[in-house]
Amino acid sequence: MLTGSKTIFTAEPVQWAADYVLDILETLQEGATDSEYGLELLALEREELRGVWQELMNTAPQVKKPVFFAAGREGARLFVIRQLLSVLPARQCLLHDPDRVFQQTCVRLAHEYFFFAGFHLCLEKKAPPEEIVTRALKIIERQGLSSKMLLGEHPLHIYCLDYEMPDPAYYLYPSHAIVCGATDFTPQRQLHCLLHELGHVVYAGKQNNKLQPDNASRRQMAEQFANRFARKHLTPV
Repeated sequence: MLTGSKTIFTAEPVQWAADYVLDILETLQEGATDSEYGLELLALEREELRGVWQELMNTAPQVKKPVFFAAGREGARLFVIRQLLSVLPARQCLLHDPDRVFQQTCVRLAHEYFFFAGFHLCLEKKAPPEEIVTRALKIIERQGLSSKMLLGEHPLHIYCLDYEMPDPAYYLYPSHAIVCGATDFTPQRQLHCLLHELGHVVYAGKQNNKLQPDNASRRQMAEQFANRFARKHLTPV
């Protein structure tokens, strides 16, 4: 398994990520029955991916807190690596209940595989352009909410990628990232979708930046807040 991570520079990024996760899961199933051994393998993978992340960020535009934006193939590479880094355990996780951490990581990897498998490259539709992102962030700035885009000291990442996805956009709390996919939406609706996801960012901050238990009631509350946030802050074209 170790590591195949460098092939992301020549492969289609999202398909590479799905194949990468599947390879990890198959390797664990075949030989890593001991949780401590499995976590050691996963920690090694994370270290390799961390190096790839640094290499990608060295050529990316400088991060301007509180938001980093990327699109196209470069954005897709950064997006999938960031997602994988949020799932794979760091070495210090080996010190805390390895059986539980190992099982949780395997479940999350399976979820990531199916998540990536739902992305499909699209030539006819397009993700929101940078000017839509700029407009949304100006609205956030005018409302005095720029600091809410930070999770601790970490800037929010926004990726606009030309893939059709099951939903037009997502806020992904573990990686503190928004991904917007390809749609045939008008600019106004694209802006509304992005503001909706930014509402999820603000809502997560109101929950003290802690990952809350996932349940139907909490998801409904988050959706209601994001819907109200988008309607309140949407400005006419």
